[in-house]
Amino acid sequence: GLFPGNEALPIQNLLSQKDKQRILWVGRLLDWKHPDDAIIVAKRLKEAGYDFYMDIAGSGEMEDQL
Repeated sequence: GLFPGNEALPIQNLLSQKDKQRILWVGRLLDWKHPDDAIIVAKRLKEAGYDFYMDIAGSGEMEDQL
């Protein structure tokens, strides 16, 4: 794989440059992949006052539950 270098930036600097952050979770919606954790993280971010969109892409046995 290719592993280009990256620069550590303060999160507040990054957030101030965008209107609204986007979070993308992609994978099969299976219990052992824990797609429900993405929803828990989204809830915590909203409670902390972050403004963002979350997209979940995939299908599987947990689709109706999520």
